[in-house]
Order: sequence, then C-alpha cells, then structure tokens
Amino acid sequence: MYSLKQRKKAIMLYIKYGLKAAPVVRELGYPNRHSLRKWYEDYISNNNKVIIQYGRKNKYSNQQRKQAIHFYLTHGKNISYTVRTLGYPCRSVLSNWICEDIKDHHPSILKGRNQVQYSQEDK
Repeated sequence: MYSLKQRKKAIMLYIKYGLKAAPVVRELGYPNRHSLRKWYEDYISNNNKVIIQYGRKNKYSNQQRKQAIHFYLTHGKNISYTVRTLGYPCRSVLSNWICEDIKDHHPSILKGRNQVQYSQEDK
C-alpha cells in the first residue's frame, strides 16, 4: 500500500515523462506499470485529485445475508439445502456468516463433524 503522497509523486512524474511508465518505475522503484496507469486513470476521472480506494463492494446485501441465515435456522440448519434453495451464497460464505452472526453456534456443526466425542474405549 502506498500513501497519498507517494501516489501523487508517481502520477506527477508519469505526466512529466509523457505518460511513460518505465522511467517512473525506474526512478521511484514503485509501482508497476499497470498500477501506475490505473492510478493515473483514477486521477483523471476524479477531476485531477489523487484518491485511495480500498476494499470492494459486498456481493450480497445485508438483507440477503439475514434472509439466508434465517432460512438456514428455520429449515433444519442444513447449509447445502439453504444454498441449493436460495441459489446463493456458496457454502463457505454462508458458514462464515453463520459463525459471525450466531454466537452459540458451534463450528463443528458446519463441518459435518460429530458433536459428541467418544474415547477409544467407548467406541
């Protein structure tokens, strides 16, 4: 991750060198040419302002998340059935949602493991 100051310096050099990435990367040692071009495009599209955008937009809304967890809880606590019926999300995303949102939910339930552990003698 580069600071706002570092990005601005790289963009200004990129403009100074006639939009040629190689001399900028050679002089500064950062970023690669693809990142530099992306930074420049963001700079131009934001009215010549250097900005830093982190993260990405969630694929599923909070409403969809709540609906999936509610369906899971009210229809037998079966992840495969929930994913198959609703059509979203994948099993791993749903199990992460369940672990994050439901405090008393044991993760072994999501992995298909037995909750009762027997010793070798009892087996």
